[in-house]
Amino acid sequence: MSFQSRKTPLFSWHRNRQARMVSFAGWCLPLRYDGSLAEARAVRDSCGIFDVSHMGHLSIRGSDAPRFLQRMTSNDVEALAEGRLQYTLFLSSEGTVLDDCILGSLSEEYLCVVNAVNRQKILHRLRAAIEDEDVSVADQTEERAFISVQGPASAAVVEKAVPAARELEYMSVSRTRWGDHSLTLLRSGYTGELGFEISLPAAAALRLWELLCASGEECGMRACGLGARDILRIEAGYPLYGQEIDENTRPFAAGVGWAVKMGKADFIGRSALAGERAQPGSVVRTGIVLERAKIARTGYPVYAAGRQVGTVTSGTFSPALQKSIAMVRIESGYAQAGQRVVTMIRGQAADSVVTDLPFVPIHTKQKGIPCESGCCPKPRREGPGARC
Repeated sequence: MSFQSRKTPLFSWHRNRQARMVSFAGWCLPLRYDGSLAEARAVRDSCGIFDVSHMGHLSIRGSDAPRFLQRMTSNDVEALAEGRLQYTLFLSSEGTVLDDCILGSLSEEYLCVVNAVNRQKILHRLRAAIEDEDVSVADQTEERAFISVQGPASAAVVEKAVPAARELEYMSVSRTRWGDHSLTLLRSGYTGELGFEISLPAAAALRLWELLCASGEECGMRACGLGARDILRIEAGYPLYGQEIDENTRPFAAGVGWAVKMGKADFIGRSALAGERAQPGSVVRTGIVLERAKIARTGYPVYAAGRQVGTVTSGTFSPALQKSIAMVRIESGYAQAGQRVVTMIRGQAADSVVTDLPFVPIHTKQKGIPCESGCCPKPRREGPGARC
């Protein structure tokens, strides 16, 4: 762990709970507490809480902000109604992905949540692009905390602490008061489950975190680290910047082309992508399931017909499926579900089967169903985290 790593407002809480801490994107963050597999199972069955304060928080204001963001991002900002969220991309002039982010429309500003590793890059890019227009870009990352509560019990847990969360629909955002503090509530997440993310002043983070933990205790909610978050996002088929997408990746080949609205007014990267929707190229992103319980790490080659046809971008053992899974970049001719391929793992061949993404059902739009005690939704199965 780097001594230069920034510490989130919840750093001491994590250390006091004996979390295994690691350096990630310049931040000191918990990798795991009791074990990543158990934490991931808890999120699928009940609920988990994550400290994601490392994510970049940018505030874009001004009367020209909608037009400015329409030019700077790939999705259609004009279609983004107040109180809604939008997944979008920052593209280079060559049409490759500089970052993927969540953009939220609030009454007087746009909230842009960017990847920690790209925060400074995107901040500088936005500020440098302001022309003779009424736009300002502020970085609020250091002064705010960001808490994520995910899983079928998350609605019941969050509503106990912040009743205003009850009104949120999927991919919506709102502001509310919590004591003397202003909270920003987002109905979003990175796990494929019903979930909420809460942005608040750093000084109030520990109080809300502990209140949420108390609210979730009856449901068996677990504190979760980066390891569980990675397992969950792979199971859900969600890309991670630096693995599935990067500055050398075009959005259609990476499976995020749906966030590129080619029909809107000109935006950075549009001309480079012209015609790519109809001719997506020779490499696509999909999933594989390994027939042996070995982990396919990033960069491992995938073979078919005696030659390499793909590369693993992310791999893990899935506690939901009890199988080893991976996302791969693979030639489109070998990307059909059911196609048999071979993944090379440290020189040994592992038989694998191509499968469509996501690996597990997505439940982001579902409402929680109370259990008999009324404390939380019913667990989906017996197991860790299913303790109502």
